[in-house]
Amino acid sequence: ALKYRTELELEKVKPLMAFSSVPLCSIQHKRQFNTVRIPGKETDHIVHYSDSQHIAVYHRGRWYKVLTYYRNQLLQPCELQIQFDEILRDETPPVDGEEHLAALTAGDRTFWATTRETFFNTGCNRASLDAIEKAAFVLILEDSDFEIGTSMSNEFDEYARAIFHGKGYDRWFDKSFNLIISKNAVFGLNVEHSWV
Repeated sequence: ALKYRTELELEKVKPLMAFSSVPLCSIQHKRQFNTVRIPGKETDHIVHYSDSQHIAVYHRGRWYKVLTYYRNQLLQPCELQIQFDEILRDETPPVDGEEHLAALTAGDRTFWATTRETFFNTGCNRASLDAIEKAAFVLILEDSDFEIGTSMSNEFDEYARAIFHGKGYDRWFDKSFNLIISKNAVFGLNVEHSWV
């Protein structure tokens, strides 16, 4: 995903073509990353950050800020893997309110706007919220397997439910997209569409 973002920034991704001859505007692709929907008391607004050097990761009720660049160079996959391995091994329980924090993005927008203004305006709460909202995207490392394609049961329905809303409190619905990866490496995307 980060290499694709670099290609977008360098305008190396060719535009989609309508009827094989008319290029479609590609400006919306730049907002795939570094974009968040901010709740408002009357209306939400979209904020796009010009650059983000990290991603936000959610695993077992904890939020992590994972740096993706060092000295303006994208980290190698093995360097990112070291950080992900540390997260997967971390047994520290979530602090009060951390595990269900993302539920605010799934509920009433006015309530979320008021809560944000009251509790996330300064200090550690503001910095923690910034780490999620200013991230390139959100990565969810599930602690369970997703089973699809192994039988004729309702596994695809279960997979779709897991990707679309998870537990209801473990997807940051205001972020441009959440990349969800299960324990057995099955993945999917939950995309917030209003930035398009």
